[in-house]
Amino acid sequence: MRRFQASHVAQRCRFIDRRIRLVLYGSILLETLGDDELGLIFNRVHDPDDRKSFSQVCFFISDSGLKMLAKGSVSRTLKKLLIAECGHITDMGVSCCRQCCSEELNLACCGSVTDVSVVALGAIQTEEIELVLPECIRRYSGGVSGRCGAAGEQKPGLEVHQTECVDANGDARESWQILQVGLDFGVRDGGCSVRKGVKVLQEFRRKDKEHDFVMEKLGDDELGLIINWVHDHNDRKSISQVCKQWLRVEGQTRLYIRVLEAEVLHNFLPRFPNLVTFQASGLICNTHLECVAQTCPKIEVLNLNTRKMHDDLDESDELSGLNGGIHAIANGCRELRKVYLRRRGIGNFGVVSLLNFGKNLTELDLGRCNRITDQALEAIGYATSLCVLNLRCCWLITDSGLAMLANGSTARTLKKLIIAECERITDYGLSCLQQMCCLEELNLAECGPAVTDIGGVAVASIPTLKWLNLSWLINISDVTLTAIAEHSHKLMVLYLTGCELITGEGIRAFVDHESLEELVLVSCVNVFQSDVELLVLGSQSLKYIKLDKRLRMWIPIATQENISRFCRLDWSS
Repeated sequence: MRRFQASHVAQRCRFIDRRIRLVLYGSILLETLGDDELGLIFNRVHDPDDRKSFSQVCFFISDSGLKMLAKGSVSRTLKKLLIAECGHITDMGVSCCRQCCSEELNLACCGSVTDVSVVALGAIQTEEIELVLPECIRRYSGGVSGRCGAAGEQKPGLEVHQTECVDANGDARESWQILQVGLDFGVRDGGCSVRKGVKVLQEFRRKDKEHDFVMEKLGDDELGLIINWVHDHNDRKSISQVCKQWLRVEGQTRLYIRVLEAEVLHNFLPRFPNLVTFQASGLICNTHLECVAQTCPKIEVLNLNTRKMHDDLDESDELSGLNGGIHAIANGCRELRKVYLRRRGIGNFGVVSLLNFGKNLTELDLGRCNRITDQALEAIGYATSLCVLNLRCCWLITDSGLAMLANGSTARTLKKLIIAECERITDYGLSCLQQMCCLEELNLAECGPAVTDIGGVAVASIPTLKWLNLSWLINISDVTLTAIAEHSHKLMVLYLTGCELITGEGIRAFVDHESLEELVLVSCVNVFQSDVELLVLGSQSLKYIKLDKRLRMWIPIATQENISRFCRLDWSS
């Protein structure tokens, strides 16, 4: 195969029309070759002159070549002309392209092209021509206005792909901004048509100004109504970063916040004056709560529950000074409805403050606050709207406290009471609960050996009970179960885990129960598979039963399958 010298090709392509077509075709081939493939070819050329000629192949086309190209026969068939990065081409050569180019002309990186060329191309009478001018940084507003013609007359179908230009107002626009505008309006290849070029450019800027004007016209109230429809945390964070007004309004409309580090609370909390829910599970002190009370007086839900003790606090001295902060919260936030203080070590003073100021309190969680005594229960007894009370592991509570609780106005509103692990409670205290006419859920788990069938029978007489937990009350027997089956007609859930005195006789008492749906019999050693099968087959309402895993091997598979036909059978782990 005959070997062509690159220097000869480069030299002839500047003068002969036929050679110009060859170079254009070669440019297409070279564009399909990657740098690695082209490098392998160049590595076989060792002559310095030849390598220099190779490096100048795509840059030697000049105005003379384009003029001869326009005069030749190829001008009648040429639809796309790509002469990007040909630095020798000037306005004179581009003006010759009016005679041959009918669809697309690429002048990218032709640094000598000015507004004169763009104005000349604007005179092309064709329905569609695509002009590519990226990085032609010497174009000014005259080029844009020239293409529009006199009195704003615009040539149809002309498209401009540009990466840097100056609009009709003389304002510089960067390339990525213009391309983004094109994509937003769905224009091909991220450009804007010359027929609409000036219009779209100005319209976008005008829309942007109108947008700012509209947002300025919107007051904080109107903007707040819009932001209230946004509930996703990340979306609200994005909204707050738009501008200062949006930051302010987003903070004013924020209703919920969860604080991870209370040390910086005073820095950001003033931005959220209308909070309704405040949550903090970490270390918090009186100063922080006082800041919350002063800054957010509309708080309705205060959740300070924590799952574990902090490393720098003893369990016996856990947040002993938090009563002052709770007092400030109760005094400053008069709309409190739900307060959760589990494991916060709150004492009587804090509870009394909550009940004195919080007239609308409906839920109060004091679980594992081991400083609570009967004095706090006396104050709770006067609450007129309390529905949920958690006193789990408040081991200082006695029967006297329950009596004051049952004799107060709370007895007419309380629906859920948790007094699990309160070992000082006896049958007398449970008998006082009979006066609670609205009680639906009662948790007596692990209340100790002082609770016997006397207290169990008293509890069974509460007609409104729907959920009852008697787990690990080792002195509860079939007597209590029989009383529950006879009197608690609305009972739906019953936990009997660890009740060792319960036998099959007590379980069979629920065969005809009307509403029992869930029964837990884990660690009930005197309950056998025949009792369970009889209960399941006889009960019309039972949907779930949980048994000790140790019984699984003693119950035949056929019996298990028969039980599973009527209710869900679960095994404890």
